Amino acid sequence: MNKEKLLKLIADKQSKMDGLLKRSEASDNVSELRQLNTEMEELKTELDSLRSMVSEMDAEEARSTQ
Repeated sequence: MNKEKLLKLIADKQSKMDGLLKRSEASDNVSELRQLNTEMEELKTELDSLRSMVSEMDAEEARSTQ
């Protein structure tokens, strides 16, 4: 996967995370909050992984230009 696609995917997932956060702030339902928390934790894991991939690509680019 190329870097531009990864950055787009990160932006999309971050947007989804922001939406879930707003929903969680507005919710008073414990069951819904638990579900939103689970979704946010999964997204956080995915975002961390994608950001790590971008960092690895950046490091490889830096090594190849030396």
